[in-house]
Amino acid sequence: METGGEVKEGVSRAHPLENDNHSQGRLTSVRR
Repeated sequence: METGGEVKEGVSRAHPLENDNHSQGRLTSVRR
């Protein structure tokens, strides 16, 4: 599933501060 990678990049750009949170719960953020 390459979509996850693209989604992560889009989220990181919109929420650079949440980037740290993504490392711990990036699955939760992507699923949301």
